[in-house]
Amino acid sequence: DLFDGWGWGEVVPDGVGIAYSIKKNSVHFNIACRKAIEGQPSVARSFGHLLEESLLEMRHVMEADQALKLTAKL
Repeated sequence: DLFDGWGWGEVVPDGVGIAYSIKKNSVHFNIACRKAIEGQPSVARSFGHLLEESLLEMRHVMEADQALKLTAKL
């Protein structure tokens, strides 16, 4: 919660730079790449979309697991 500003980028011309910060109730990501090639989707935007889908899927798995633990009778 104390680090609100960060800055970095990709380390190779065709790469993607990804930073993350774990907060108390959230995780923040910064995805950076060089300018997209005209007519092609942004690598950073595409990566961000796939990252979001993956995180939502992980959330679903964890919530389902938690629900099972709450209903388990041992």
